[in-house]
Amino acid sequence: MLFLLGTVDSKARYWPVALMLLLQLPPTYLALVWRSRLLNEGRLRGLAAKVTDPLTGLSSLAVLIDRLRPAISRAQNLKHGGALYLIEINNLSGLVNELGADSKEKVILEAANRIRRAISDSDTAARITEQLFAVVAQDLEDDGQVDSLATRLLVSGLRIESDFLPGVSLQFRVIATDLKVRVLPNTAAAQAWLRGLVNHFLAWPDTHRSRNILLFSNGQVRRPQSAASNSSF
Repeated sequence: MLFLLGTVDSKARYWPVALMLLLQLPPTYLALVWRSRLLNEGRLRGLAAKVTDPLTGLSSLAVLIDRLRPAISRAQNLKHGGALYLIEINNLSGLVNELGADSKEKVILEAANRIRRAISDSDTAARITEQLFAVVAQDLEDDGQVDSLATRLLVSGLRIESDFLPGVSLQFRVIATDLKVRVLPNTAAAQAWLRGLVNHFLAWPDTHRSRNILLFSNGQVRRPQSAASNSSF
């Protein structure tokens, strides 16, 4: 419009440079906006990776420990206080050999889904190794409820009505321990305590080798309260 009205000199030497800069403004602005968006997405992904397992959507180990430490402290002042469950996919390697190498992630995801369906919304479920999961359940009033949830977790793996992996049975092994243990003062202490429990999967006690559920109370193996005759224990 300025050129048409004759208010500017179209033959001035600076106009080619000015027009070039003017044409570069929109793509430069869009590039900066896009870069900012990518940086924000990367930052959010980094934060999410710290709190969520990227494969299963369950909580991360860091979140589990953040929930576990105060739960143990709280349990000292309660009649019971809840329990920690470790759930291992005992037949993962067999299923991978049967279904193919590319099925491992599907099996792990299916295990996470079945565990999630077996617990309540107030419980915290996490994946702590490739085939090992954990659940912190605080709304349990006695050992009978602890045993009942352990059985429910075990049975959840055996269910074969799945849209994702129909007909596939997951053989879970479950360790359950009450939270009446020594208070964990820091993250390192919590990780060491968890490693101690995990070692029971690496060397499942001979007296319980044929069983799928191992129950602990005050650090000692105990008999189930609600299903003393259940062969799974």
